[in-house]
Amino acid sequence: MVTPMSVCRAKFGSRVSEVPPKVPGQCVGITGHRPHKLDSLGRATTEPGFDGYDRANPLRVRIREEIRRTTQALLDRPPERKRPHCYTDADYLDNFLRRAEWRVDYHELSALGVSGVALGADTDACGVWLRMGLPYLALVPFPGQDSRWPKPSQDAYAQVLTHAAGVYTCHAERPTTDQQAGDLLKARDEVLCCIADELIAVFDGSKGGTSHTVRKWDGFGGRGRLHRIDPREIR
Repeated sequence: MVTPMSVCRAKFGSRVSEVPPKVPGQCVGITGHRPHKLDSLGRATTEPGFDGYDRANPLRVRIREEIRRTTQALLDRPPERKRPHCYTDADYLDNFLRRAEWRVDYHELSALGVSGVALGADTDACGVWLRMGLPYLALVPFPGQDSRWPKPSQDAYAQVLTHAAGVYTCHAERPTTDQQAGDLLKARDEVLCCIADELIAVFDGSKGGTSHTVRKWDGFGGRGRLHRIDPREIR
């Protein structure tokens, strides 16, 4: 039977070492809405006055605090809730992590954040983790994913990549069509679901990239480790 995890294992290899490698005790992933769904007044629009792109808007400030609180609760879990007892085994995780470009030795990390570094909740989480002292891995779907973003967002994205402990580029070439770009974004989300032990989702239930990631996560065994932050409950 072909399962999502068996597909991931085929993609990243299935090397098993005699002695389990030292890898982070847990990987905390983030998925969440883009700015057009993070307006403080609940408007999914780009009309004048829309503040979804403003990191200082009240909703995004509250969401960042919820990401911090949820992440800290996961980091504070007792050892029996972490590797080797958590979902992703050490051999598989090491087989993936060694393919990334690292600025630190990931073998020395006790925990790792994992973000697809999309505009909105993904990059906000990276800023939260940086202030918490949690190293994070940036899953870049393809080079130039920020090419159509506003200049302030591009500048923030550059800082997110600069401060990342590691960067994994899922596809080496830029897409040539919007359809290909969408497919590569979904492939990035699948990688996130493959390696995360816990997933924080800033998700209001609407259709889109975040709902696709949540469905993919649920399809990886329904392991009950989705930690949802619903913007509708914060506004």
